Order: sequence, then structure tokens, then C-alpha cells
Amino acid sequence: MEEGVMYAELRLPPAPAPVQKAQMPWHWAALSLGALSLLLLLAQIILVGLGFHYLVQQGSCCHGPQCLENLSSGLQALQGSCQFCPAGWLWHAGRCYYFSSAKRNWEQSKEDCCSREAQLVIIQANSTLAFLTRVSHKDIFHVGLKLSSFRSEWKWLDGTTLKGLFPIQRTTSSYMACGRVSGSGLSGGQCGEVHGWVCEKSAVTLQWLQSSPPAFVWGNTTYTCAGPW
Repeated sequence: MEEGVMYAELRLPPAPAPVQKAQMPWHWAALSLGALSLLLLLAQIILVGLGFHYLVQQGSCCHGPQCLENLSSGLQALQGSCQFCPAGWLWHAGRCYYFSSAKRNWEQSKEDCCSREAQLVIIQANSTLAFLTRVSHKDIFHVGLKLSSFRSEWKWLDGTTLKGLFPIQRTTSSYMACGRVSGSGLSGGQCGEVHGWVCEKSAVTLQWLQSSPPAFVWGNTTYTCAGPW
């Protein structure tokens, strides 16, 4: 008796194809690089804008020569110059003046002005004295004037002498005499007396250029608007 032989067909699944690394087409790479460049440019524009906005917020503009706006081209083109003072300072004739609300002696007042990158005010013109007396009114403020202990001369902090241009309204027999200003003018008194004080420094000037694209000069550097247009 013959035994039957049974045959079965075994089908195996096809072998998986080797995995190939996906390659980014060149145009996708170019688009990515372009997008990154735009983001960097946008970040630069934002930083410049924030910096200029901070400068405007920290000072007052358009003293002296007027800032003129020309909007006929749809862009804001400025010509002339603008001068800025820190917040809380007063502008006068290209200088910035800080009138303190606190009261200290003369030496402490001098140190405070140095910490503000300024100096106790030096008066070299009648117009400056008139400005200081008008703002001081009834208050008393230390100024950068001191009596020399050797020659008994009144000298400003820059070494120049008073020269009788602004007569001292009141003085003291002490060698440690310092100048102050009030609504009544320039006077002298004890350096150890506590009063307010006036610091001064130069105003920051921005020179606007009538150009395309708009630009301005700050110090020795010219800044050009980068867009957007």
C-alpha cells in the first residue's frame, strides 16, 4: 500500500528593502536658509527699533533746530538735528541739567554728579545763570564753584576763576567756602551745609540726513534704516 505524499507551497514575505536616508531637496535647503536670514534681519530691525525707542523715551527731542517731517514719499524723512537729555533732566542751550530733590553737602553733591557721568554745573554765561536762577526759584543748589584756600580766589571745577563776572551775593569768612545758586543769584557759604545740587553734561545730538533710505548720524557713526519698505 503506497503512502500518499502531500506537498505544500510555503510562501515567505518579501525581504524588506534597505532603508535609505531621506535627502532634502536642494530647494528646501535654500528656502530654509532664506527664512533664517529673514529672521535674523527681522531681529536686527527690532533691536535697532527698540534701542531708538528707548533713547526717545529717555529724553526730549527737537530742542534748538526744529525736526521737520516730510511724509510726501510715504516715509518719515527727518532733517535738521534733535538733542536728547536723560529722563528727569532739563535742556538748555545744548546742555542737560539735573536739579536734585535730595540735599547733601558740597563734596557729596560733586560725587553724585560724577556717578551720573556729569559734573557740578559751571556757569560761564549770563544766560546760564538766568536759567539756573529761574528754575531754582526759592531753593538753594550747590554749583561747581569753590574758594581756593591758598589765594582766596573763587574757582570753578575746570580751574577757571570767577573773574567778577557774577558777583557773589553772600560769602563767608571760612576757607571752606563753596558756591550755590538760588532765585536771588550766585552766593557763597559753608561747604558742609546741605542743599540740593545741579549737575550738567552735554546733550546727545542726532543729526538726521535727508537721504534714501533714511539715515541719521549719532556721534561719528551713520545709521541707515534697514527696512521694511
